[in-house]
Amino acid sequence: MIEQRIKLDLSKVSLYGWEGLKSRFVADAYATRVEQGDMFPPVWVYMIDDQTYQLTKLWKPDNSGLEGGHTRAIAHYTIGTPLECIVKGNKSEIDLGEHGPILIREIKLATGEHALRAFRELQKRDERYKL
Repeated sequence: MIEQRIKLDLSKVSLYGWEGLKSRFVADAYATRVEQGDMFPPVWVYMIDDQTYQLTKLWKPDNSGLEGGHTRAIAHYTIGTPLECIVKGNKSEIDLGEHGPILIREIKLATGEHALRAFRELQKRDERYKL
């Protein structure tokens, strides 16, 4: 399959990831930037079928860990705007992963100290992120 750009309406399709907990502060900051018209890179997905997609696991450019686009997906789901994606290929089934597949709309958003620290780290890299 040739890589294809698509926009996913996350209220109409199922998008799965592998992270079950993200920072509410970071997700809200991304959502605000999306609402303000900021553009982010598309997330990479596998297509399972026309209604089911899964985030791919890609190494961050600095090799500090895996990047999947969970927070960007949460932001787009929260404000109801389509998420720009690149379909990397087709898969016959969803990867179960260590904790099983997790629907983006079911990821828990944390508000504790660790979540605030994640936001502060993001803000150090780009001061446009606001609480």
